[in-house]
Amino acid sequence: LTREQRSMEEKIAPVKLLGPGGEATEATLESAGPGLWRKTIDVKIPGLYKAETPGPSGPITAVANAGIEDPREMSEVVASDAKMKSLSEATGGGVFWTKSSVSSSIDVPRISMLSNAKVLAGSGWLGLKDRDAYLTRGVKLTPMFTGLAALAALLFLLALAWWKEGK
Repeated sequence: LTREQRSMEEKIAPVKLLGPGGEATEATLESAGPGLWRKTIDVKIPGLYKAETPGPSGPITAVANAGIEDPREMSEVVASDAKMKSLSEATGGGVFWTKSSVSSSIDVPRISMLSNAKVLAGSGWLGLKDRDAYLTRGVKLTPMFTGLAALAALLFLLALAWWKEGK
């Protein structure tokens, strides 16, 4: 990670470097020419680094990403179903593309709950396996207002609104 700063000062303050794990280090920039200060720091952890140094009108802050320039996630950014095809065929599933038709709606496959099926996808439909994976320990219903209490509250609110409107 190389930090470069331009300043006409004869000496500049050290740079506080905050790493992605939260560790803070301090580095002193060295003169690399008239008005140019530079320091290269070896970093062990890839991620975002924040460099901060005091300036004449407040702190000067810079953020840099240190790490692989071409990470694996960015090597193939074109959408394709080839990576998921073998997994979906092995598990009885399918790969679907949502596409926008001429109207403003989006075409999605029809979804059905299936309990004992080996194939969970077909032409225009997608099956979700119903595993009965739920547990209800109990249900308790408690009404907020009943009978006369609800009627009294309603009449009170109506009277309050009528009184407020009359003012």
